[in-house]
Amino acid sequence: MRAVSITRLLSFAALCLFAAALPLQAAPNDVVISSATGNFSITLPQGFKTPEYTMNPISTEVGEITTMNYISYSDLGACMVGVSQYPDKLAALISQKQKEVLQGAQAGALRNMDATLIRQEEYTLNGNPGRTLWFRSMAEGQPLYGQMRLICAMPRLYHILYLTDQEGNLQSSGVQGYFGSFQLLK
Repeated sequence: MRAVSITRLLSFAALCLFAAALPLQAAPNDVVISSATGNFSITLPQGFKTPEYTMNPISTEVGEITTMNYISYSDLGACMVGVSQYPDKLAALISQKQKEVLQGAQAGALRNMDATLIRQEEYTLNGNPGRTLWFRSMAEGQPLYGQMRLICAMPRLYHILYLTDQEGNLQSSGVQGYFGSFQLLK
């Protein structure tokens, strides 16, 4: 795994993927991200370490958007979990246009990573619309493959991302377990 390539691509992805979360709670042998503020939990695949954490409040005309990211690396790839928490005024407007929000998040993420969409599937999580994307990109002349889930559960937009330089890793039980472990807490 070329960590430089993954790091570089994730720095671009982080521009559009965000998470609001509290301190991590780890189970034996697994790293679990659990956030009361972000209202989610997820278990990273085996071999991934405690994620790097960033938080950025963004002031807008309708209030502050709280954004945070968790990024973790291993020899197999990189995981990123993000949530954007919107102010009540904006969340009320967005809740009526959730499909458009998903489409905008998808377009922005693929554009920021200079990625090509391979396929997508719509789904729901606890009645909230979501979308799974599979894509490919290049970083430093090397191919990268990714899977991303977007979930619109106002007042939050969730992004769950996995990147690897081995396309077959996307179908591994560890990666699929990572995506399947994502839960809304309330």
